[in-house]
Amino acid sequence: MKRLMNIQELESVLEQHAINLFVIKAEQCGVCEAVQAQLIPILENHPKINAISAYINDVPELSGKYLAFTAPVVLLFVEGKEVYRAARFIQMEELVHVIKQWEEMLEQEVDH
Repeated sequence: MKRLMNIQELESVLEQHAINLFVIKAEQCGVCEAVQAQLIPILENHPKINAISAYINDVPELSGKYLAFTAPVVLLFVEGKEVYRAARFIQMEELVHVIKQWEEMLEQEVDH
């Protein structure tokens, strides 16, 4: 998971990849580290997803731009648009379901 250090980097990455999973974390946050650890096998099973993260301490403007007032916040972007959001306690099954739906939809677009 690539760590971003500024908002411009994030905006650039969102334009470059069809599907991005973005995790906003806080320093000294045990839940943030646990969520990131749970995301690793999900990302391994979905190699088309670009995974990125940022610490709110490094990029404080994230809280205002993405309404991230707690940590962690998991955002899924498809073609640059936010399509899924979860904060603090992330339902991994729900996230996987949403990822699969979007992957299928993007594959159907390519096939047509």
